[in-house]
This record gives sequence, C-alpha cells and structure tokens, in this order.
Amino acid sequence: MTQGDQGQTRGGRAEADTLAAVARLAEALPADARREQLVQALRHHLPRVIGAERIELGLVTGSDGHVECHVFAGTLPGEPTVHQRPVTTGCFVRVLRSRTQLIPDLREADDPELQPLVEARLRQRLVLAVHAGTATIGVLAVTSASAIRPETIQAATLVAAVLSARGTQLSGLAAPDSLLTLEAQLADLRSTNQTLQRTDALTRLPNRAAAFEAIGRARAGEPADGAFAYIDVDHLKMTNDRLGHGSGDEVLRGVADRLLRLSGPTPVAVFRVGGDEFGALSRGTVQELRAALEELSVDLARDPLRIDGREVPVAFSAGVYAISGHDQGIEEIVSRAESAAHEAKRSGRGRVLVHVPGDPGRADTHHERLQMDEVRSAVLTGRLSMVAQPIRSVVQGVEAPMDAEVLVRLADEAGRTLLPDDFVALAEQYDVVNALDRAVLSRVVETLADGAPQRRVSCNVSPHSLLDPTFVDWADDLIRGSGQGRRLVLELTERLPIGTVEEVRSGMVHLGDAGVRFALDDFGAGTTSYGNLRVLPIDVLKIDGVLVRGCLTSTVDHAMLRSAVEVADALGIRSVAEGVETAEQLSAVVELGAHAVQGYYFGQPLPWPAV
Repeated sequence: MTQGDQGQTRGGRAEADTLAAVARLAEALPADARREQLVQALRHHLPRVIGAERIELGLVTGSDGHVECHVFAGTLPGEPTVHQRPVTTGCFVRVLRSRTQLIPDLREADDPELQPLVEARLRQRLVLAVHAGTATIGVLAVTSASAIRPETIQAATLVAAVLSARGTQLSGLAAPDSLLTLEAQLADLRSTNQTLQRTDALTRLPNRAAAFEAIGRARAGEPADGAFAYIDVDHLKMTNDRLGHGSGDEVLRGVADRLLRLSGPTPVAVFRVGGDEFGALSRGTVQELRAALEELSVDLARDPLRIDGREVPVAFSAGVYAISGHDQGIEEIVSRAESAAHEAKRSGRGRVLVHVPGDPGRADTHHERLQMDEVRSAVLTGRLSMVAQPIRSVVQGVEAPMDAEVLVRLADEAGRTLLPDDFVALAEQYDVVNALDRAVLSRVVETLADGAPQRRVSCNVSPHSLLDPTFVDWADDLIRGSGQGRRLVLELTERLPIGTVEEVRSGMVHLGDAGVRFALDDFGAGTTSYGNLRVLPIDVLKIDGVLVRGCLTSTVDHAMLRSAVEVADALGIRSVAEGVETAEQLSAVVELGAHAVQGYYFGQPLPWPAV
C-alpha cells in the first residue's frame, strides 16, 4: 500500500467515524422529544461528536426577541452554561444574512461580543444556521484555539443538519412544508459553498482571493497605517522528501496555527496564499508586523513543531510592505512583499525584510523566475560543460587531497555562459538543485571512468540533495557501478539548512561506504560552525579565499585563517587554502600550516577533460 493509499484509508476511516458519531447523535434525539429533553441530550452527546475547544447552541426563545445560548463545551470563567442575548446582536444577525460564517481570526472581528473569546486565546469560529423550514431558529457555533480542521467542519455541518431536522421541536413552530425545508437546505448549501470558496481546504485559513479582498478593504478604510507580509516556509520540499507529504501537510497546519497566535499592538489577519506561502495583514505599521514575525521566528526555533512524535525544525523567510503611503494596487503590494521575501531567502533564509515604498530593491521576482527557467532548461537539455582548476600540495612529500576541483558552467539558449554564482543559489531556492547535482555528478563520474588522468577530483554537491534519500540511493548506485568512488571528493558548502546536520551526515556516511570523501567548502565565508567539523565525516577543509586575501592586511582574517588550519590539524582533516593569487598570499598560507592551495597563482580553470 502506498503512502497516498494509506492517507486515503485514514481519511476514509475518519469520515466513517464522523458519520457514525452523527448517526448516534440523531438516534439520541427522538422526534417526539421536547426542547428541554433535546438540549439535555445534546449537552451529553455533542462534545463527543464535534472536537473543538468551545461548542455553543443558540435558540430563539419565541417572540421576546432573545436567543437562549447553551454552552456545551468551553465555558469561560464566570460564564453560566445557559444565558440569554438579544436577537439583534452577534453571530445570530450575521448568520441570518449569510447562513454560514467562518471567522478566520477572532482578533480581526469587530464585535465586542467575541472579545472574551479572544482573551481566552480562541482564534477561529464557525457558525452554522439551524432551521425549521425557511425560518432560522438557531445557530451552532464551534470555536477553536487554532485553525478548525476539515473533519470538524464536516461534523459540525452534519450536526446542524440533524438539528434542523429537529427544528420544529427546538423552536416550537408548526411543522414546515417539505418544499420550503428543501429550499432552505439548498440555500444553506450555497452559503456554505461561498464560504469555502474563500477558505483553504488544508489549513482552514482564508485563501489568496480572500487576502486580496482584505487588502482592498484595508486600503480603502482607516486608519492610514497597514502592512502586508508574504511568508515563505523554508525547505518544505526537503521535509516532504524526508518525512513524506503527509508530514509536509502537518507542517503547513502547524505554521498556520503559530501564525494565528501572532501577537502585537494591532490585530493580524492570516491567509494561505500559495503552496508553502502565507500572508499576514496588519492594521499597524510595517515595523510592528516585522517585529511580530521575528518573534514568531524565534519561537519556532525555541519550540519546534512536533510531527508524529518527533521535532521538525521549521523556519520561514518573509517580506513586509506597507499598504498605504503609495499608489500601488493590490497585486503590486503582494508582489513587492513577495520580492522582499525572496530577497530574505537569498540573504540567508530565516529572515524578515521590509520593502520600502518607492525603492525597487534588489529583488526582481519576474526576472528571477525567467532566469530560473533558463537554468532549468540548460540542466534538462544537457547544456552544461566542465572546467577543472588544479590543487597543489605545499607540504613536501605529501600529496594534495585531490588534484583538481571540477566546476560546472551552464549555457543559456543564446549561448551565453552562466557561472555558478549566477545559478546555484537560485537552483536551491527553486528546487532545481537536485536535477543539477544529478547532471553534474553523472558527467564527472563518466569522465573519470573514461580515463581522466587525475588521481582524484572534487565537485560540488548541495547539502539539499543529500537530504533526499532517493538522490543518495541514486548516487550510491552510480558511484558503485562505475567503481570511481575512491577518485571522488564531494564538496559541501558550510551553510547547511537549519536543523539538518544529522540528516546530511547520514547521506554522507552512506556514500562514504562507496569510497567517496567529503570536503567542507567556503569555510569562513559565512556563519562558520566548528561544530559541523566535529559532527560531519569531513576529510578536507577548504578555507574560503576571502580569508586568504584578507590575511595580509587584516589581523582578524589572519587569526581566523590560522584558527581554521589549527582546528583542521587537531581533527586530522587536510586543509586547502582557496583563492591564492599572489606569492605573498602563498607564503602566508604555507607559514600558517595549510596542506594544499588552489587559485589563479597555480592555474586558471581549464576545460575538463582537456580537449
């Protein structure tokens, strides 16, 4: 049975359980029972049918203009389980207009009646009409501390239908005409459908269309302040690859729940605007919304989501843009926020950036996606070539850990050459890096097997690929089948995705059994982590050229370069100094104890294999 079949089976069982529970509820509500008897039976059975923190039933008491409210679950402190309210206030009036109402975020609802629920940290509310013929004689309200799940909505909708079937007893009205009852049910279904068209099925948040409508209303109203954030969950594809798409769905639900808890001086409405993308609309300033999102980012790092009993690290990149103070339309507002989110990804992920009105910024999402289409096309059609740059030992009598590093070049459709700096980061951001790594590794292994003269070469592989078990298995088969494992070093960047070191290590150990060695590349260029050197099975440490170039003029760079070499020696790891371009730089790295060097001082990258 496939994972999808298992998911469908679980979903089918859940639906069958819901139907069975509703059927038992219907049996417990006799057709000849009085209103008081029905309410007593509901108090006993309803919490078992609808899983929610708070369940209420409001019934019209007659002609005195009041609704008798029964709280079956989630009674607030000091609140009686039965109390009365005027018909002219609250959810009853709204349901009279729309029959079904989903309030995605209670903090956004302009209703003092709901404020006690907000203070009780309840966030989302579903209100369904109860009918007796064409008359609305009551409402069923379900309120949750997080996004209401689809199975809860299904159960509540069925319960509302059962209650409508008992509408005469619950209201004391004369028996309705069957045709009018049917018309009322059809109207209810149409209203429910209109609500669901603006609701994301997975997270139960308002969807992209609802977000656009809310931005439009916010721009047209008061106060003048307001901000929209575009929130992109980082590395969701890797979560799907590692744990399955069911776990990825749970991550999205978990992120939705955390977003609904956003706190700050002004309310924030939350939307799901794409596959792994959310939106947040605030009545406050961009800085207030940014601060709230940064606080949430810290909270996710401190208290990770738990999926099937295990912690799943989750981070997001977000861009914030003001909805006032400029003449941009709704689509442009969302586009500017999205561009800022992509800029946050490029600058290291897990960040929140503000796009200032009037400043086009560095992000250009449309151009970026066109460029990514070029990269994808080049990879899929095989428009790639390779060059090799020599690596030389500077320790007498000791060979360099590899003879050369193989670097990839892509060609666009016009024949222009794209260097790694032009496409690697984009390939990782748009999930093309796995295909790129497969194409490069296949070409390198094939060239080695065809008689390349080098004793051993290195090439770059993204840590993202090592998180994919199917890539690791594919690479293992390729390398073992070629017999070239002992001639291959795979270089990984030190900037590993957050919370993935153990998974990357597992992939490295798997391929290490096939004879492959590993190098940690660009060490010192970013947020250096010596902890990775202790945990990962690293054979070679490649020290970034920024430290090599700076060591002659900066005491800090000199100290960092010396520290990297000494730590590598202590761990039994060979060190390679990259970017050596002058005799002075060579003397400095030799004096500091590096084992090998790479750079234009010894040779520029040349076509590989040699023509």
